Amino acid sequence: MKTISVLGLLLLLCSGFTGIAAADDSIDITGAVQDAMTALGVTSGTSGLCVLTDAGYVKVNGETTEDCIRTIRDETGCSIGDGNLLTIHRSINSPFWFVIFNNETKDCVYTVYEDGTFNAIKVNIDGGGATTSDGWNAMKAALGSDAFTIVTIANAWGYGAPYDFLKCAEFHNHLCPGMTSGYMLADYLLKEYPLGAGEKYVVIACPIWCKDDALQVMLDTTIGKRSIFAKNMPAHDEDAIENAAGIYIVWNGTLGSGTGHVLSFDFDEARNVSDVTETDFNTYPMASRIKMDWGMMPYLNQPETFVSTLHTFDVTSDLLKRLELAGVDPYVELGLVDDPCAIDISGALQDAMATLGVTRGSPGLCVLTDAGYAMVDGNTTECCIGTIERVTGCSISDGSLLPVHRSIDNPLWFAIFDNETKDCVYAVYKNGAFTATTININEENATTSAGWNAMKAAIGSDAFSIITIANAWGYGAPNDFLKCTDLHNHLCPGLSSGYLIAGYIRENYPLGPGESYTWIGCPNWCKEDAIQVLLDLTPGKKSLIAKQRSGELFVKEKPLAGILIIWNSTAQSGRGVAFQYDWGEVCNLSDVNLSDFKPSGGKTNPLFWTTRIKASFGPLPYLDQPDMFVSLASDQFNVTSGQLDRVKMAGVDPYVELGLLEPTEVRGDFNGDGMVTSADALILLQAAVGKITL
Repeated sequence: MKTISVLGLLLLLCSGFTGIAAADDSIDITGAVQDAMTALGVTSGTSGLCVLTDAGYVKVNGETTEDCIRTIRDETGCSIGDGNLLTIHRSINSPFWFVIFNNETKDCVYTVYEDGTFNAIKVNIDGGGATTSDGWNAMKAALGSDAFTIVTIANAWGYGAPYDFLKCAEFHNHLCPGMTSGYMLADYLLKEYPLGAGEKYVVIACPIWCKDDALQVMLDTTIGKRSIFAKNMPAHDEDAIENAAGIYIVWNGTLGSGTGHVLSFDFDEARNVSDVTETDFNTYPMASRIKMDWGMMPYLNQPETFVSTLHTFDVTSDLLKRLELAGVDPYVELGLVDDPCAIDISGALQDAMATLGVTRGSPGLCVLTDAGYAMVDGNTTECCIGTIERVTGCSISDGSLLPVHRSIDNPLWFAIFDNETKDCVYAVYKNGAFTATTININEENATTSAGWNAMKAAIGSDAFSIITIANAWGYGAPNDFLKCTDLHNHLCPGLSSGYLIAGYIRENYPLGPGESYTWIGCPNWCKEDAIQVLLDLTPGKKSLIAKQRSGELFVKEKPLAGILIIWNSTAQSGRGVAFQYDWGEVCNLSDVNLSDFKPSGGKTNPLFWTTRIKASFGPLPYLDQPDMFVSLASDQFNVTSGQLDRVKMAGVDPYVELGLLEPTEVRGDFNGDGMVTSADALILLQAAVGKITL
């Protein structure tokens, strides 16, 4: 390549060559193209001409610009069909421009349309000169932000680069070593692992770099077709797998299986053939990249110079799904990199699977765990979720891996449940090791005293959580219901009531514009956790207020269950309604007595637990029928802003405040203000010394 000579640097070409305004909303580039040809001293018959343009992508005055391509073809003789008119990908709001390049002289005229006017500059863009800092800086000063695009693609065309390579550069909108590597990776894949009938490529682009644009063009593996999944590569992967260039899967959709290949790209060798060092990339970053562009060009049809296969493996549909998923490190999934998790639970999981006699593909598996909540040696445990998914095949996205809320100081544990047999392995991490227990947790057996006692003895304090949630999952409970059990960390009839109340609210009191819910949980019981999950009403958002009320739960068959206020922030007013819940119906469906909820001995009596287990499963078939259990305890009433503030206050009975119940006498309230305060104590003291008579 010849030495650079920058001609007319920063010279805006004059005469009739600038200031050509477009008429109306259309853009006529005929004059601008003719002026550029004149400035170059060429005609449509001149050999070695090439045009680059973003016409067809950008819009001018809201109009598409594909007509400009025809004008360029007619005036220059260059055409897409001849491979010397290259359309450069740009966003639609970028300025319109075109470049006419003379490969004989390396001169080009760059014309850009801005503010209704064409401005043009003539500059020499010899590719050899662009590999020096001075040469590159001069071209950058002349061409601005389009310099790298124009210099690299025009010179690659002049070099005689193949058309499919230039198509990659068009889409990527410049040529760089990373894009070249993608072209070579695609070529290597096509040569070494060609597709057969019914097959396609699926790319796990990890790590991500410019190669992925070339892969999309060459293989039609586009993001939108779910044929390429782009993920950044964690540092621990980079250290373990040298020169990793992604995972390439030949997938047979008919068979539901395929073969995967982990490929590498040797950038050290690419720098070596280009006489570029890693230091050069920091010292003169753009010029060194251009130098590598030219250095790699002779090897475009020799991809094996830089590309090799690191690992080949069989791919199942389940593995493919895992590799594609967010939150999954594909190299860890394939066993090529050690799990970076602070605690390795893979061995304990594998032992549990072996004990159950199941494999990753076994149907009816579910895992419960407090991973992600519990901490081990000061480390969070969310990475254990990935290990569980990888070893067991259960996943959060499939609804078969259920995180169970626990405080961070609780032990880490998991339970693998086989719904086919109802067997479960419960493993808990204490003192640096997992201790596992195997127990059958069939729900029918759990409703007997002997069965409950055996399960409680085997599993300990997590027994109620595991038995109720696992069996609800096995029953086929909806995922939003199971999300409620996540926060509440067990299933109980109280939680079910919250799910049903929330369902009733959604069906009968949908929100309108500017409206929001406030829930007054009074009396409060387990239902409030389901309401928090399903309606996003929480104390922290001041949208859920919880107050106790004596003599309601498990005493009345239809106790008050709370107050819903629908507040309109625009109107600064609201409407409300009170609910009651039918425990009698729950008892009928579950074959329990209301009094069994409060047996003698309390929690030490197995009846306490077996009653709750029965009453948890009894309503399951009716979760989509909330009106069986939920009813109104009041007519709809209006709520003022003052009332909304007061019902949230301590010392205020919301039912009395809203006029739904009459105030009751408060024991110890001697001055009649509805509260027991120091004023009442003073009255009592005066009565004691005989100063007043009560």
